[in-house]
Amino acid sequence: MEQASINRIWLQPGELAFLMEHYGIVVEKNNPLRKQSLLNRWPEQRHVSNLMEVLRSKLPVDQLETYLRTMAGAKLPIHIKQGYHRKPVSSSFAYEVTPESEILLLKTRPDTGVELIFPFYLQTLTDELCNPMEHISNLSFPQDYLPPLAPSGFAALLALADLFNEIYPYPDPNWRPNRPLNLTLNSWHERILKGVNGTTHESLIAAYVSLTGKPLPQVTLKELEFWLLAFVNEFYLGLENENQYPGEVESVYFVAKDLLVALRCLAWWDLTLGLESVSTDGHDAMKSIYCLQSSVLWQFIPTNLEEKLIVPQMISGWVLKQRVFEFISNMLGSKKSEKPVSFVKAERPGASRPKDSKVTVQAQSRARKSPTPPVISPAPPPVAPVQQLIHPSSRQSSTSVCSSCGASLSPTARFCKVCGTKVEATPVPVNICKQCGQPIRPGAAFCKNCGMKVS
Repeated sequence: MEQASINRIWLQPGELAFLMEHYGIVVEKNNPLRKQSLLNRWPEQRHVSNLMEVLRSKLPVDQLETYLRTMAGAKLPIHIKQGYHRKPVSSSFAYEVTPESEILLLKTRPDTGVELIFPFYLQTLTDELCNPMEHISNLSFPQDYLPPLAPSGFAALLALADLFNEIYPYPDPNWRPNRPLNLTLNSWHERILKGVNGTTHESLIAAYVSLTGKPLPQVTLKELEFWLLAFVNEFYLGLENENQYPGEVESVYFVAKDLLVALRCLAWWDLTLGLESVSTDGHDAMKSIYCLQSSVLWQFIPTNLEEKLIVPQMISGWVLKQRVFEFISNMLGSKKSEKPVSFVKAERPGASRPKDSKVTVQAQSRARKSPTPPVISPAPPPVAPVQQLIHPSSRQSSTSVCSSCGASLSPTARFCKVCGTKVEATPVPVNICKQCGQPIRPGAAFCKNCGMKVS
């Protein structure tokens, strides 16, 4: 079946409110159009007869009224956010129009005017949103996700990408690390504060906040010291002077190769895409997709609704289309009788998924008769070392403890995450509590976890 051509109608400020009044349509109180100030009346900028003539040339009167009633109804649409060339995101809303089961797209403008774009269906709307983000460079990367990070650690990572962008401001497909990326604890902290208070054009932190509408936390120096030790222990950062210790004011750090490649894939960003749907069950639970196009495509996946951890995952243009398709279908509750979507999977060289990864994307089968595309698991990648550092209390017994403060150490730790003492080559023997199984500091008479007397 041949796809109908897409029509566009531009409404000047105040004309959407006029049409609602003209047809006697009352807009629901929780309607997102009210929050966008799109229903304010303005003096008519063109004569009513001219407006109605334009509308009749584009669509029948009864179809226009159906569209207006759909936009004014209580059913919440999908909120779409798009940012181009590092500019702040613009908002659009996607509505399912019944009984025709078309999708109407309403695009907002800074002057509170709107553009009505119709008719869309699942595949055509997916193409409209994803096609601008498909054209990316094929860069090799050792893994297609970064470790899950708490919001404060995620802000620290984005600040490092901003530092990279200051040294290498222009995208270069033949990039080579000809200039070192060095930092101190204070310069790192200052870059985080600059990003939190900066503009979208200046900072990836500001771009993420603009896309999601969720501010990242203010990272204190104390919190950043923790992330410094975490990054050093995971060999993402190294000390320029091996005789110094992490956390010292004068210590200078360099960004290691693996993290430098990841920062390259984050720093040269250009486009952003977000899809949100707020439920009406009283819990204000939000389901969302947030993506960023840089040298590669990234999706930022929260591990739960509270976003205690954020997983930056590298995806292909094919996967982006699959996930956007599924999201629109599920959120609008579409039961369309169109054919399954056939997306061509573009292989990206040098990016293989770890064997133990739980993130799976099932390819669309051409022989499948069901109109619903394959379900994509939202499960995040497997737990990575940085996540263990976020939750030290949930970790089981270690093989060594710090010789200075007695804190447990991971097998690969180079410095104690509590006091910063350098880990000796020979680990300190550990006594294990018979009651709770936690490590006991050498010389301790009682277990500090359960109080059991050491025999």
